[in-house]
Amino acid sequence: MPEPRSITELAEQAAAAFQAEQARKFLDCAINLCATSMSIPAVIRLLEDHAEILKEFG
Repeated sequence: MPEPRSITELAEQAAAAFQAEQARKFLDCAINLCATSMSIPAVIRLLEDHAEILKEFG
């Protein structure tokens, strides 16, 4: 029979999942805001620059 997980472990996993989902939603909103105030090519360059930074240092 599998070992029962502690309530603390379950709470930490739920909190991490919630935080990740909120971060994704925030990113979507930020990209949409950029797309309404910048040209699409400028938004693409910005996102590509950030992706390169993450690839290099992330």
